[in-house]
Amino acid sequence: MRLWSLILLLPLFLTSQTVFEEASIKPATSDGQSVISRLPGGRLQTEKTTLKALVQWAYELTNDQIDGGPGWFDSERFDIVAIPGKDSGNEQVSRDRQIRLMLQTLLTERFKLKSHNI
Repeated sequence: MRLWSLILLLPLFLTSQTVFEEASIKPATSDGQSVISRLPGGRLQTEKTTLKALVQWAYELTNDQIDGGPGWFDSERFDIVAIPGKDSGNEQVSRDRQIRLMLQTLLTERFKLKSHNI
């Protein structure tokens, strides 16, 4: 089993859009269950989601594949609304992968995360 320490690897080669055209990240203002939703048009919306859960979803990892991170990595919660540009693809299968890649880029840019394999 591979462990990742604060996972974030930038895609090496991508032929499609890898950034959201618009994105809002705000601290969650209420408690409750975390939700990650893909909406029509490639929109991504999360509610009450920890950074650890976002990394897990973006990289399709399990809890035991992530090690490390700041103290708030698994406690602070965020609400995100992210909208892709019009050229972000149309196929549902490729769109799922593409949204995950765009989230990886968003997390790298906004949270300044670094990663390495151990």
